[in-house]
Amino acid sequence: GTILKASKFRTHCLPLAAHVVVRLTEYYPKFGTRFVDRLLERIESDLTVNDSRRQQKRLGQCRLFGFLFSFRLVDRYTYFDTLFLIINHGHSLPWPDHIAQAN
Repeated sequence: GTILKASKFRTHCLPLAAHVVVRLTEYYPKFGTRFVDRLLERIESDLTVNDSRRQQKRLGQCRLFGFLFSFRLVDRYTYFDTLFLIINHGHSLPWPDHIAQAN
């Protein structure tokens, strides 16, 4: 929970927070899975609440998720599914055929 609050601060600390999560995952493998799962839940729940005061927090969470992808804690399928969820939120775009066939 405490590392997830890093998304409230300035963006220069997000790569460090992602690095801490990756290093902790080396010793506690379930930690990384739970952290990413909790982060994805928060991203999805913040998408449903349209509050302009939470935009900075939402942006920090998405950037943290991106840093976790660059440190290879998140696989590409989860990353692009989440990216599509964010882009598609509030719209009714169909899944592209080449993505639907890959799953």
